[in-house]
Amino acid sequence: MAFMGKFAVAAFVCASSLPQASASQFLHLKDSEEKEQVMREIMERTLLAELAMDASHLATYEDALRPMYTALPKNEHGLLEPTAVRYALHRYFVQHYGRVVKGLEPQGQAWNSSSSATTVMKSRVPAYIESLFATRLHGQGMGLHDVAVFAATLSDFVHNEALADVMDLYKAFNISSTSSLKKWEADIVIRAYVLQLLNENVTIKSPADLEQEERWMIEDFPAWDEFKEWVEDTRATMAYRRSRRSLEPAGYSLESVYGEVQELSDSLGAYQDISCRLLKSGLGEIEHKNTGRVLMSDFYRVGLEGKHLFIEHTDFLRRLGALDETDPQHPKLIIVNYVLSQANCLASTGFHSVCCYDECQGLQGHLEREIAAPVATPSRIADLVSKLRSDTVDAPRNLSAPLLKRLEEIAVHHDGQVPLHGRLFGQWMHHAYPLECPFPHTSGTTSPLSPDEWMEASGTDEVTAQEKFRKSFIKESKPSDDALPWLAVEELVVAHKRAHRKKGMGFTRKLAAFVAVLALAVPMARLAMSAAMPRQKAAVEKFCV
Repeated sequence: MAFMGKFAVAAFVCASSLPQASASQFLHLKDSEEKEQVMREIMERTLLAELAMDASHLATYEDALRPMYTALPKNEHGLLEPTAVRYALHRYFVQHYGRVVKGLEPQGQAWNSSSSATTVMKSRVPAYIESLFATRLHGQGMGLHDVAVFAATLSDFVHNEALADVMDLYKAFNISSTSSLKKWEADIVIRAYVLQLLNENVTIKSPADLEQEERWMIEDFPAWDEFKEWVEDTRATMAYRRSRRSLEPAGYSLESVYGEVQELSDSLGAYQDISCRLLKSGLGEIEHKNTGRVLMSDFYRVGLEGKHLFIEHTDFLRRLGALDETDPQHPKLIIVNYVLSQANCLASTGFHSVCCYDECQGLQGHLEREIAAPVATPSRIADLVSKLRSDTVDAPRNLSAPLLKRLEEIAVHHDGQVPLHGRLFGQWMHHAYPLECPFPHTSGTTSPLSPDEWMEASGTDEVTAQEKFRKSFIKESKPSDDALPWLAVEELVVAHKRAHRKKGMGFTRKLAAFVAVLALAVPMARLAMSAAMPRQKAAVEKFCV
């Protein structure tokens, strides 16, 4: 990643000298049309840069995406449709980074109902990049390499957003981007960066702002001291690695500060996972009869006892899809839906949020590697799942008769095969792993919002239910029916199609694609090579030519 760090810094510093392509300036533009034009230019340049990279740079992305890509349904060209691409990328970032990229998630709608890219504001960046690919590939779909480039481009956007924040903080603290920083100067830049990362509504413009925001963070975020220790430990590890390489001069360059910020951003999901597991464990202690659910009476009772902050209003939980109201007299919290919801995201920017890792993705990924196809027979799936353990489910095990019956019902619905990427199979996985796999609501029945978004939409100043309201639940009687809900509604991520190619077209298409990519890759490769030069100054000069 050292090369990519130099390339990003060189590209950004050069771009900052051009008003039409500055990511930092984009954050402060007020005119929507001007913002859109700037974002288009930034996205196109980032995409072209990734297309120009050598195969080794994208190998990690391709290896991680390959099992899912192989198992997803393809179109008549043997490629992934846009819906499947969004689905794959959403799963990739959630599983590997706990990162929810805005514009990839369905937000309570069906995967194939996402609107076309009509604007390129931050939440629509993935859709706009998708439209660039569609133009470049003539709308035929994406292969594995294309999806890997897409993933790398989105990763670059996360990093570029961080770099834009660092550049703004340099300016706020009157620090030169071309000079070497002392450790205390690097410390305040990174401290300010993480404060802004934890609260997207905060913009630090001076040292006084930094001190004020930290005072407020101490009040609002009980784990702030613990989080600062994690930041220091992570930075100490990075400093040790730099000293071992003996490549960094004394002090901190813009490149090294950005490198630390980039690694902190990429590691944030791993830090948040500790809290997520504690939350899951706390809810598991009051789980209702192995259903993956907690009675709202128990949820609020524990919250009132002060053991956990179980205080969210049922209206908010309902919007999140974390409330099971199959029995209206005894509403229940769906543990895994709650853990994975935006209520428990640690950080959020205009482009992405850092939330809990989705453990079900690992289970689904195992099935995809073993089956290597979009569908499988019930017996094949049952055999694999009976041997597949999770954090809370031991294996091998004998699947229950009701669970096997449900699997057969899905197969009957699909002519004897079970699609791996549909709502019914997702619902079956929730029954098989109730604490790892979320319950998939039918599209249009939920509309997840972050706490800030919900407060704005509802006109309230908090998501907390009043104490009187919470106490009213504690008096409820226990339910008599403990069966998990099953809704026989199917929603496939993408319809299954058989690959079909016209004779004589394969070579022509490959040649056309090769020529198109080569035409773009040659000039961009020259830029990339210049960015890899040992001296950063030379890299910037070459890039700007």
